Amino acid sequence: MILMMPKQVDCFLMTDATFFEKTFPSITEENMANVADYLKDRINSLRQYCIILLFGEMGSGKTTLIRLTLNRMGVEESVNSPTFAIMNEYHSANTQNSFPNSQELQKHFQKFFHYDFYRLVDPSELEELGTEEVWCKEGHAFIEWADKFPIVYPYPQIQIHFSSDNPLSRNISIRTLEKEDRSKS
Repeated sequence: MILMMPKQVDCFLMTDATFFEKTFPSITEENMANVADYLKDRINSLRQYCIILLFGEMGSGKTTLIRLTLNRMGVEESVNSPTFAIMNEYHSANTQNSFPNSQELQKHFQKFFHYDFYRLVDPSELEELGTEEVWCKEGHAFIEWADKFPIVYPYPQIQIHFSSDNPLSRNISIRTLEKEDRSKS
C-alpha cells in the first residue's frame, strides 16, 4: 500500500533523516556531465539501492541527467524518457559500479528503473505498476515528476531540484537523505 501524505506536509524531508546537499549553479548542456559524475558517486556512496527523485519543469534536463548518469554507471542501451511507457528498465554491463563489500548487491546492482509520473492521474496507478516491490529492493529507481503525488518515498533517497532563470542554463540542487539510525543514540 502506498502511504499518502496531506498536500500541505513536506513529505520529501522527514524529521528522521540526515541529509547532505550540494548545488550546481549555471549548469548548461555542455557541463551537465559534471553533475552526472557527482550523482553517480553519491549513488555508489550509499552502498544500497536508493530512490532518485527529480523535480523540475518540462525540458529542465531531468531525462538528460538520468541518461548521462546511467551511461556512467555502465548502461550501454539507449536511455529515453518513459513518458508513455511510464517505466523503463535498464541493465548495467559494468560491474565495477557495484558495492565492493556485498556480493549479494554485486549480483543485482545492474538493474535500474526509470519512472515518469507526468501522465499518471491517480496514486493507485503506482500500485498497479508494482512500485512497492521494486523501490529500494531490486535496483535504483529514478523518478521524474516525483512531486505529482504527495507520498512517502522510502530511504535512502536522492532529491534533485532543477530551477532556471534563463533558457540556456539551470541550477541543480542535489540532496541525499538517509534514515537516521537511532539505535546508536
